[in-house]
Amino acid sequence: MKTAKPFTLRTWSTPLTIGSFILMAVTGVLMFFDVVPGYLAFAHEWFSWFFLVGAGGHIAVNFRPLVRHLQSN
Repeated sequence: MKTAKPFTLRTWSTPLTIGSFILMAVTGVLMFFDVVPGYLAFAHEWFSWFFLVGAGGHIAVNFRPLVRHLQSN
């Protein structure tokens, strides 16, 4: 029997960032081409907060590996 992965910052931050980015990209392109029903602008504005939370978690999880990469030759 498999045990479930623990719910950590790493398990949710990257999928949240990817999913909200895809949603914001699609809604942003549709808004650019003036396909703007009321729910589209609402979704674009509010999912940007999910994107920021996910990106913040993703940065927090990967900050030390980034610093080590930048310090390497």
